[in-house]
Amino acid sequence: MKKLGIGLLGCSVILHKAHGPAMFSLSDDYELIAMCDIDPQRLNQMADDYHPKRRYTALADMLADPEVDVILNTTPTSEHAATTIACLKAGKHVLCEKPIAITMEDADAMVEAARQSGLVLQMALQSRHNLAWKKIHELLQQNAIGTPHTITLTQYWNEPTVYDNWRTTASVSGGGILADSCVHWIDMMRWQMGEITSVCGIGIPSPDSPRPEIEDTSLTLLRFASGAIGCLRNGWRNQTLSGNAESVEINGTKGSIRAELRTPWSNSGVQEIHLITNGDDEHVFTYHSPHLRFRDQLKDFAECVRGEHPVTCTVEDGRRALKIQQAIYASFDSRRWEDVPC
Repeated sequence: MKKLGIGLLGCSVILHKAHGPAMFSLSDDYELIAMCDIDPQRLNQMADDYHPKRRYTALADMLADPEVDVILNTTPTSEHAATTIACLKAGKHVLCEKPIAITMEDADAMVEAARQSGLVLQMALQSRHNLAWKKIHELLQQNAIGTPHTITLTQYWNEPTVYDNWRTTASVSGGGILADSCVHWIDMMRWQMGEITSVCGIGIPSPDSPRPEIEDTSLTLLRFASGAIGCLRNGWRNQTLSGNAESVEINGTKGSIRAELRTPWSNSGVQEIHLITNGDDEHVFTYHSPHLRFRDQLKDFAECVRGEHPVTCTVEDGRRALKIQQAIYASFDSRRWEDVPC
């Protein structure tokens, strides 16, 4: 099996914390050819640890490298469209970080570029590769709780470092917590419960937020095409036990699923899923190493590029999540339900 020559675009925190270690654990799938960042100091600091064959400060130069087959794009959100489209036009497959873009126009351009190129453009929505979330999906597909009718999903992070970087600069990220982080849980809700058709949300800066111009706390109600309803709760300033990150409760006609999940930045701790049926029947499923979702995502991307299966999380999934996100922002202003046409 030929290794894929990979180029890393953007020397980002998530590259260093997650994607990079994942890539090095997949030595049968990838060979690190190049790294690229417009900041030479940042590039050299990270490249000194990663040891790529070549270093570039211009994307065009990396795209001209014949050994580069695929690009991992971890640039800021505002740069996703231009950089991803350039990669596709140069004949490179792309795994692009979330969210897809800031505007629907940019998202549409990425969809069209992927269609015209015939190449793989996969969105890096890593929760789809988390073993616990995959088990929840399996249980729902097996009708383990009957017909699901409600879902409540909570992100309870305490992340003070987010206020010191571009993720809380609206012109670069697209907004606050809703623009930066909610895409993961919007995608999870769609994956588990089906299409979202209308939303109503509210977002605020927490009382002690250092960035009062953006929301770092939000609550959203959702309606699904199936008739089910949901609630999504998000916060960057929630005190919680170290490593805890997400909780989910799904209720159906024959039972319930309740789960406590761990932050993907940790490679320790137990994720627990409780399947409750018939009142007293309970089955518990446990999963370790939540960080491995990044490895499994890159493995899945390599398989897609080799044509072993369809793209797991498509550019259309990224576009749909952005459309839902924008409808939630619209409801902040309108203070009413906003439809999200399919």
